[in-house]
Amino acid sequence: MYWSLLWPLATLVFADRLDRADAWCAELLGDPARDRLSASLLAAVRAEIALRRSDPRTACRLADEALQGLSAPAWGS
Repeated sequence: MYWSLLWPLATLVFADRLDRADAWCAELLGDPARDRLSASLLAAVRAEIALRRSDPRTACRLADEALQGLSAPAWGS
């Protein structure tokens, strides 16, 4: 899991370093060692990036992808 990378990615996003954050997400998504939760977290970060780029359609698709990657119990229900 990429918990240690989540905050640096969020920092890049909120500092408007969107290209850099997106590049890191793409690289991490290509890692064969990633698990479903990591892929969902990265999709959520990419959704935020898309939203900040004024691309709501892509943001919705990526947010849906992030949620679909998790089972209902993983949501805390």
